[in-house]
Amino acid sequence: MAALQAEARNLLVQWKASVDTIEAQIEFRNPIWIRSFIGGIGKSVGYFAASIQHMESTGRVRKPTWARNAAEAWSSHHMMGYQISLD
Repeated sequence: MAALQAEARNLLVQWKASVDTIEAQIEFRNPIWIRSFIGGIGKSVGYFAASIQHMESTGRVRKPTWARNAAEAWSSHHMMGYQISLD
C-alpha cells in the first residue's frame, strides 16, 4: 500500500507542476495545442472533477451498474473506490 501511495503522491506533484505549464500555453493562443489539450487530458480531468463534484454534492457514492452513456461509463470505472469524507 505504501508504494501505491508514494506513486499517487508523485503523480500529484507532476499534475500540480503541469497546471502552470498549461496556463502559460493557453496564453500563447495556439488553437492547435488548445484543441489537443481540451480533447485529450483536459477532457479526462474534466470528467474526473465533475464525477467527484457530483458524488460529494449528492452524497451518491455508487454509479449505476449499467452506464447509459460514455460519461457515466468513464465515471463508474474511474471513481470506483472513491471515498467521501464523513466530517
